[in-house]
Amino acid sequence: MQEKDIQTFIKGVQEYFREYAGEEARVEIPYVKGSDRVLLDYTGAIGISGERKGCVYFTASGEMLDALFRHITKAEGSTPNDLKDIGGEIANTVSGNARKHFGDAFMISIPMLLNGDASKFDFDMASVSYVFPIQWRGYKAFLVVGFENA
Repeated sequence: MQEKDIQTFIKGVQEYFREYAGEEARVEIPYVKGSDRVLLDYTGAIGISGERKGCVYFTASGEMLDALFRHITKAEGSTPNDLKDIGGEIANTVSGNARKHFGDAFMISIPMLLNGDASKFDFDMASVSYVFPIQWRGYKAFLVVGFENA
């Protein structure tokens, strides 16, 4: 991926948190990782097809997603389905914004929502993925982007 592509994903994460959480999340320097996956408690994954094939996923702890859900909805609590949904919403929003950058040939799927069980993660990841560490209110999460044609 080129620098402008990387910046697209960083800005997408920052914009999501600024708009919905009222403050930016800090996106740390991305690093390159092999095809093994970085997965936390809850993951929202978007399959990518078209000129680029691969996956974009957001993964976070249940505590982070609960804090974010409570902040956004002003609810007193959350369910595991709420946490899966918000993880999927983040992945979908960031991928949708990236589609504006990459164009109509960057086709995104509906989110696949997971909690805990990595064996259900069936999106093909490229042999190299970019991992974007994210900090928000002391919580850590990751956005992972892997394309065959990056």
